[in-house]
Amino acid sequence: MNRDYVYFLRLYTRLANYVALNVAFALGLWFRFPDNWAQVFGSNNYIALLLFVNLSWVLITNLMRYYRPSRMHLRPLRRAFLFTQIFLLHLLLVLAFNGIIKTYYSRLFLTYFYLLMPVLVLMGEWLAKQILNWNQSRNGDFGKLVFAGSTDTLKGLKRYFENVTSAKQQGRTLHVEDTVNLLASITSIHSKNTIQELYCSLSETSTQELQKVAQFCENNLIRVRLVVDHPRWDTKPIEVNFYDSIPVVNIPFTPLDEPGNKLAKRAFDVVFSLLMVLLVLSWLYPLLGLLIKLGSPGPVIFRQRRNGLDNQPFECLKFRSMRINETADLEQATQNDPRITGIGRFIRATSLDELPQFINVLKGEMSVVGPRPHMLKHTEQYAQLVGQFMQRHAIKPGVTGLAQVKGFRGEINQYEDIANRVKYDRFYVENWSLALDIKIVLLTVVAVFRGQ
Repeated sequence: MNRDYVYFLRLYTRLANYVALNVAFALGLWFRFPDNWAQVFGSNNYIALLLFVNLSWVLITNLMRYYRPSRMHLRPLRRAFLFTQIFLLHLLLVLAFNGIIKTYYSRLFLTYFYLLMPVLVLMGEWLAKQILNWNQSRNGDFGKLVFAGSTDTLKGLKRYFENVTSAKQQGRTLHVEDTVNLLASITSIHSKNTIQELYCSLSETSTQELQKVAQFCENNLIRVRLVVDHPRWDTKPIEVNFYDSIPVVNIPFTPLDEPGNKLAKRAFDVVFSLLMVLLVLSWLYPLLGLLIKLGSPGPVIFRQRRNGLDNQPFECLKFRSMRINETADLEQATQNDPRITGIGRFIRATSLDELPQFINVLKGEMSVVGPRPHMLKHTEQYAQLVGQFMQRHAIKPGVTGLAQVKGFRGEINQYEDIANRVKYDRFYVENWSLALDIKIVLLTVVAVFRGQ
């Protein structure tokens, strides 16, 4: 029932959200056009707006993983923050849609709709959970939940079910630490209290004991759940694929291994980079190009081979900030580097030298957000110096990144400088989300205007 509880909670919450969304839309129309709201709805393209409102909600909530089990039970403040992000993105999309199709919907209607929508959505989520809890309690006792093992992952899973399903208050959870004689323990418990589900630590139970337990559970209609609690896997989504009749456990290396996530990130990269190229580079390129040429002879764009996705080299583009020299590909720039020109100091201090990399993004060589790429020589050096350094190459490098907005950018003078960069890069690789990309972009803009 616990897995079913989570499933139905997600289902009820989705349904409640869609109902709330459409009720808010209908009430907004009724408040704005109390005498002829039905006529307005049918004749003024409000049907198209309603379809877009629902489709954009589906898109944003899926991209933000709003209905994932781990996010269904966030603390209230974190859940509210996540909802606020979704609300603002939804508002921006609807306003953009309003401008694109050039049908200017009533601003008063949109105000009513977006005042009602968060209230009804959050009320609907609360009501969905109350209905599910009432239905569960009405159906009576479903048996004990037994957690076998002593790992932190298993204990965390036990706490999760106790918090989500109120199993602790109902006295339904039991903990068995001894997995050597697990069959004897399960048999004893089941003779006194019906066991509904057994959650068994895979790393602590021998194959022979697990076979005996599985056979006993099958004969007594006890559902067995195997908990994969290897420290390198316990935060990754795991799925089982079958090749012929052979089960193979698939452990994604990064969230961007999933095609949907990869598509979402690429769409964000293309849209954002096109805006930067059309709105900024189109007029800034000739202006900076002239100043760079006046500062010193040489090309406007500096091309340097750097390591990208899967450690494959590519030509990274930058506005040239140095005089032409033979050590550009061997030595990193220092704070008072004599190679840097006068205009070069300005564009480096304001990060304007990085803007041509949005062309790299459009070409598919880079992403807007990701680990910053290093020179080929430095990649070889740092890979020997810092453990798991190469994991940062599992995704495309970025124009900006998590390490940079945390303050780790520029010259590398000591081990801690590169170690901290790698720490944040690895966190980003393993925990990517579209919301995190948007947050990093916003923090980058703030840092640039603060002169950081």
